[in-house]
Amino acid sequence: MPETPVCIESGGQQVVGMFHHPGGTVPAPAVLMIHGFTGDKIESYRVFVRTARRLALAGIAVLRIDCRGSGDSEGEFLDMTISTEVEDARNGLVWLRSHDEVNGGQIGILGYSMGSLVAVTLLADDEALRTGVLWSPVAHPSLMVQARRYPGWEQHLEEHGAVFIEAWAVGKRLVEEMRTFDPLETAQAIRAPILIVHGDQDESVPVGASDEYENVFKASGIQHEKVIVPGAVHGYATIAHQETLQASTVEWFSGHLI
Repeated sequence: MPETPVCIESGGQQVVGMFHHPGGTVPAPAVLMIHGFTGDKIESYRVFVRTARRLALAGIAVLRIDCRGSGDSEGEFLDMTISTEVEDARNGLVWLRSHDEVNGGQIGILGYSMGSLVAVTLLADDEALRTGVLWSPVAHPSLMVQARRYPGWEQHLEEHGAVFIEAWAVGKRLVEEMRTFDPLETAQAIRAPILIVHGDQDESVPVGASDEYENVFKASGIQHEKVIVPGAVHGYATIAHQETLQASTVEWFSGHLI
């Protein structure tokens, strides 16, 4: 299947992506893939690449992008926020909808981990999105910030405008957004069908987060499905776990976009 590197302008900077097309002459449905915190358009075990190729074989085009400050895209990780990633994703959707080989009325979105915050935001306010898939979605960003605090965190944040998570410098604006953004409240506005996939041994995002999203979607009365992968950690680090993750995703998008 054809795979083409692309560059998209977002916030005056270059966002780099890879476009997968299933071939043929008929405009294809498409999926935008948004990576997680410190991730990129490839993701661990090349799961974004492998899933995109499986979707293309199923007749669905895919655009997977590096948000600014990640992967090959311009910008610094220090300046990345939920808002900048939402802007990058919006511009990715504009690119897809303007592409001659894409059916602009048949587009879905996939968000992994922190990328779920981006996906939920767009699904809530872009009614043209037909469906979404959330991998290991974050329900309480503020708790993720709290869990990573260390002695002197607040002082360093105020004095330097950044804190450190491993070798990553994280900017004050992202910390503030993570403390105030409520994705579960935002998700109440979603009307598109949603698939949730989560490993029950996830060490980064508790599997209970997906239960909370499911409760929101039940209350909203929208079509949804939850797939819990027994034994899977955050990265779905076995062949069997990867197969469940990828196969359920391809099946869902095939059923809701084709």
